Amino acid sequence: MEIGAETRSARVGTVTGRATLQIDAAPSRSVAMQHRGPAVTNVAGTCRQEEGEARNTGSVLHARRVRPMQALLPTIGKRAAVAGRKIFLRFAQSSDVERLTREGVITAPPPAKETWNQRIVRWLSEQRAGRRAVLIAEDSTGLLGILHLVFELPIGFKDPEAANGFDIAMIEGLHLRAGVPPEVGNEMIEEIQRIATKRKVTTLTFCIPMNQPRAIRQVKDWGFEEFRIMAEPSKMLAFFRKTV
Repeated sequence: MEIGAETRSARVGTVTGRATLQIDAAPSRSVAMQHRGPAVTNVAGTCRQEEGEARNTGSVLHARRVRPMQALLPTIGKRAAVAGRKIFLRFAQSSDVERLTREGVITAPPPAKETWNQRIVRWLSEQRAGRRAVLIAEDSTGLLGILHLVFELPIGFKDPEAANGFDIAMIEGLHLRAGVPPEVGNEMIEEIQRIATKRKVTTLTFCIPMNQPRAIRQVKDWGFEEFRIMAEPSKMLAFFRKTV
């Protein structure tokens, strides 16, 4: 499953259940899994930076000093049972680079001028710099999904209405492995909103190609409202936002 856009860097899409959130290892605590409405699956979509980030490899950490990721994001451990399976949520780490494609979480064609492994390594660099949070869902069978929260876009692709580095952040890159229960994705969306709140984010945004009606309906079901439409050379993009 893929929904929305990865702030010009990946796709939003996959759904899994609540799980343990940690940074390169963290304690966990149990929580109850809450089943919510169905989530769209197998809906691809990207925004402008999908290709743009590949052209800005050297600037993803642009000259702004930030505290370590551990100080910026909470180390939240979560564990839940979905259809008899224990599912964990945590922050992405270096050991996930090859697993995300090998285990079928990311199955889309690679970005222009870049392999998926190179793209994932850059995501982790942005996470360490405090500009992105990359949430992973997994269980005993392996990785189940990935979801991003972008706090600040790379140089050359600034869009303060989508992510301004302060109180506005963008959700993107939701990918789910085939066969993963939709409740997992819903829980990942809720978890990313909790992360945003702890980072003092007050507005979350989503970017979706307008030829993805099922994804648009899903994002609206999550409480997002359209606020902007933008023309790109190959598609029209719809931007959504919500207050958290």
